Amino acid sequence: MRRISLPAVAPASDLQSLVSAVNDRLRKLNEVDFPEAAAGTPGTAGALSVGTVSSSSLPSSSPATVAVTNAGTRRSALLNFTFGIPSGPSGPSGATGPTGDPGPTGPSGSPGPTGATGPTGSTGSPGSPGPSGPTGFTGSPGATGPTGSPGPAGATGPTGPTGPTGPAGATGPDGPTGAAGDPGPPGPFGLTGAPGPPGVDCSGFECGIP
Repeated sequence: MRRISLPAVAPASDLQSLVSAVNDRLRKLNEVDFPEAAAGTPGTAGALSVGTVSSSSLPSSSPATVAVTNAGTRRSALLNFTFGIPSGPSGPSGATGPTGDPGPTGPSGSPGPTGATGPTGSTGSPGSPGPSGPTGFTGSPGATGPTGSPGPAGATGPTGPTGPTGPAGATGPDGPTGAAGDPGPPGPFGLTGAPGPPGVDCSGFECGIP
């Protein structure tokens, strides 16, 4: 590999400046006045072509470099150029770009552990009574309770109105002779009844009338 020495180039030089420097050196080589030699037998024509051109970054304090490599032969050269370009000083920070669109919502995380139970709060004031519920079903009758002791005799009520005369009942046994009532209207003659049992002698006694 043959290296061509270049004069120092300012760090801010770009690739175009290096290419111009290489062309200038090649042009000066062509201007060299070599002594004429005796004409010899014409040889095979040579060929020169450019292969690849690449670059690499160098620190800002380093000089620019260029390396030329012949990847071909002496008669058919294939030159590969590698330029070393010093980094320029950092420019001022650009303005902040616009805010990008919000990204999609991520998946929901798994539920965290249940926290400790807090202290019981104070009892609140009673609420207003709710509406009455529907009437429940009537329950089945309960068992009959024991018969209570007889109560005291009630006061005699007022005599009710005389009811209608009921049908004639069967002839009962002769009762004790009652007090004489008001003469009633003559009744029809009934059948002669069977003789009744002898009456109770109440002479000298106060007979109770049921």
